[in-house]
Amino acid sequence: MTILITGGAGLVGLYTARRFAEDGQNPICLDRVPRPAHAAYILGDKAKDIPHEQGDVLDFESLSDLVREHKVEGIIHAAAVVNEYVFLDDPLLGIRVNTIGTANMLELTRQHDLRRVIFCSSGTMYGPNAGQPLVEGDEDPKGFYAETKNISERLMHQYRDKFGVQSIALRISAVYGPGKVWNMDNYPLQRLCYHALQGEPYEMTEGGDYKRDFTYGADAALGLLLAYGKEDPAYNEYNISVGKLISVAEVGDALNRIVPGADLTVGSGAFESHVALSGSLRGELDITRAREDLGFKPEYDLDKGLSAYTDYLRAHPEIMDK
Repeated sequence: MTILITGGAGLVGLYTARRFAEDGQNPICLDRVPRPAHAAYILGDKAKDIPHEQGDVLDFESLSDLVREHKVEGIIHAAAVVNEYVFLDDPLLGIRVNTIGTANMLELTRQHDLRRVIFCSSGTMYGPNAGQPLVEGDEDPKGFYAETKNISERLMHQYRDKFGVQSIALRISAVYGPGKVWNMDNYPLQRLCYHALQGEPYEMTEGGDYKRDFTYGADAALGLLLAYGKEDPAYNEYNISVGKLISVAEVGDALNRIVPGADLTVGSGAFESHVALSGSLRGELDITRAREDLGFKPEYDLDKGLSAYTDYLRAHPEIMDK
């Protein structure tokens, strides 16, 4: 079975390609950029078996040709503009990629009678809600990125109702791991990983109370594999995460345990002075629906995920120089 994976040069796309290949299926990656160097680490011995095509999710005719050429049977749609700063600089670009790109995947599925589309949605669908565990139905999207995910999910409902196009949205929370765009200013987990690997004392003066339901890339990919393979799914939306809030202070403590020579201290607060991080708190995602209907069980707790990530960064220090 040939599966088209958009965003196939990114963290989630690459881990998903590996999961599908290990499952005996035939993934093909699509991205605007060539296959990156870190793909070899993620794909491992499956790299030679997974084609990579350069293309644009906005170019419907080329996408249609690709579907015919490779006899694609289904789509995992992971391509997206994910940085809110991109929307603030060029809102039209972000809106087009994230909404028209999704519409193109749905239309490809309709025109070519594909099995289904699995869409990488986001925990941002729930807005800055730091209350109880967030369940499907608690949607309150805020900001450009979240709203484009919301629009995409609404388009999925329309294609499902009007044309019978099968689709599932997975709301994935705070993905990290090899292949994550390196930006220590906006990703405190990366900043702590970097300083842990330097083997020198480091103090992050604020942010210890900032919490996220961190999800390792391989677990996000597991959710996508299970959702694609599920016969007669009971729902159209599922949360995918560890299902547990983890503070930045806990990340620092874990790195002190895991990384030899790490000496990290994290101050209190929740990045109130940081434009990108302040006001973006939200609760953990309730993964009961995914666990009970899809059989999803995360394989990476915090220690295992950070161990794998720091092993990768140690082996590829050039990543941290970007």
